[in-house]
Amino acid sequence: MTIYVAEIAGRAIAAFEAEGKEEAALIFDSPVLRGDLMVLENKGRPLWDGEQTIDSRLALPEEAAAFHIYLVGVPLDADLDNEDVARLCFLVPVRDPTDDPFDDKGAAGAGFKPR
Repeated sequence: MTIYVAEIAGRAIAAFEAEGKEEAALIFDSPVLRGDLMVLENKGRPLWDGEQTIDSRLALPEEAAAFHIYLVGVPLDADLDNEDVARLCFLVPVRDPTDDPFDDKGAAGAGFKPR
């Protein structure tokens, strides 16, 4: 598998694995993932406005490293073939405004929030 990055308006948003360029381009066609991108926030604004193009490109070395560091934190018993376990590492601090603000598992204000 190769590591790719999703970019929105020239900004690297997330690193992920795909078999090739075609699969990488299709990852963000998922209505569920696109919906998440319109809810999740960075600096008080949604990651995606629902209209801009979401481009995929090969990850830079530091982006690939961030993805591998994220994978280290994935529980060993996680079913990575299951669609519910996303192999997606956000490269910008992400906050979910729908999370309970008193739940310590909520917002990741200064790091990566795996989804």
